Amino acid sequence: MPTCTVLSIFWDCEGLLTIDYFPLRKSINRFDYAFLLLKMDSSLKATRGNRADRNLLLHDNSAAHKSKIVRSILERLKIEELDHPPYSPDLSPTDYHIFEKLKRDILRDRRHMGLGKLKSEIDEFFRNFGPEFYFDGLRQLVVKHRRCISNKGL
Repeated sequence: MPTCTVLSIFWDCEGLLTIDYFPLRKSINRFDYAFLLLKMDSSLKATRGNRADRNLLLHDNSAAHKSKIVRSILERLKIEELDHPPYSPDLSPTDYHIFEKLKRDILRDRRHMGLGKLKSEIDEFFRNFGPEFYFDGLRQLVVKHRRCISNKGL
């Protein structure tokens, strides 16, 4: 039974929009990512309505994210991409705000846990946070970007 998985999440300042699990050895290709974007958009509309005049997306520069099909979907959904410097997890709110806490609070010492139990604990982890947790992650992004700019990227 596999005990490892790749976690994909989309979230905004109000909370989690989608959570998906992939087998560890499966790369998320352009078709997977396109499907995830459509799922995120559907969740966004269902939970947030049409409140946003502008939807911004911060994701890394992987080949799947830069593919023609993904660009086409982003254009169709009217989602604007934010630039993300390569190899900069310190400028990714999902990495520094969510995954660091997830690793520290849930994933440490869980190597022998079954996948079903692990998914259950991860789902519970996300249910425990209100909008202020997610908003704080985005607020930190502004501070981190300003610091990066003032330090000329160092």
